[in-house]
Amino acid sequence: MDAPDPVATISRDTARFDIALGRSLYERLDIIHSDAAHLETWNFLSLVLLPDVTVARWPALHPDRVLGSPSKHAMQRLWIRERVLGDILDLSSPKPLGEDELFQLFDRTALARNHRLVRVLASAVIGSRATKRMEWARSLYKRITFLTGARLMDSLSDAELTQLVAAEAATVPGTSSTPRLKVRLPADSDEARLTEAVVAAWNAHADYAFVDGAFEVDMAEYGTAEAVRRLSARVGDGDEHPFVVEVRSIVRDPVLGALVTGR
Repeated sequence: MDAPDPVATISRDTARFDIALGRSLYERLDIIHSDAAHLETWNFLSLVLLPDVTVARWPALHPDRVLGSPSKHAMQRLWIRERVLGDILDLSSPKPLGEDELFQLFDRTALARNHRLVRVLASAVIGSRATKRMEWARSLYKRITFLTGARLMDSLSDAELTQLVAAEAATVPGTSSTPRLKVRLPADSDEARLTEAVVAAWNAHADYAFVDGAFEVDMAEYGTAEAVRRLSARVGDGDEHPFVVEVRSIVRDPVLGALVTGR
């Protein structure tokens, strides 16, 4: 049985649509890089070979999307992003990089020409705990672009690039280095261990969604089982939300599972 077409199965989430389409283009097109640099190649794909896919993503068919520059073209921009970022564009991420975050990164030639720097910046944005990540990313890109005028970034090692970006990122307004889920640990050691596991799952899969402030749960007062139910209800999306999926894996532990189920 053939695997499901990733583009066909991702119709409403534009960020994941773009990742899936870019990955399909990069993996399935037997194209040399010199041909990929020609805009006519991508115009043919978007207007003649795959017009239905183009319209699915850009219904208005603005000229910039079918005849535009590499950073705006419906097809070319995705192929370039997949080639440069690869596994950083993760379909399973709770909040993958959005169009504006990627456009602002690849449209700045001072940044885009250095693929290692682009990867470090993209990773920094994904790992950011900024309450307004898109605005935070723009500020970070501007700061690093400014630094390219005085420093030859190509001469820096991967570790030095990472250190440089991390240092600048820490000074961008809106940066938050602490989890916004506030908890009070239960006295019982097993309940405390369960709480710490649940908090880690929340910070990894759900915290990004609550940009207007912290979500507080007093696990010592509610009890861990009730707190887990409240958190699971808070994220919505039923049983498929990544936070809920991870909680299910946590409660497979006999001791921790008994605390949640009450058995």
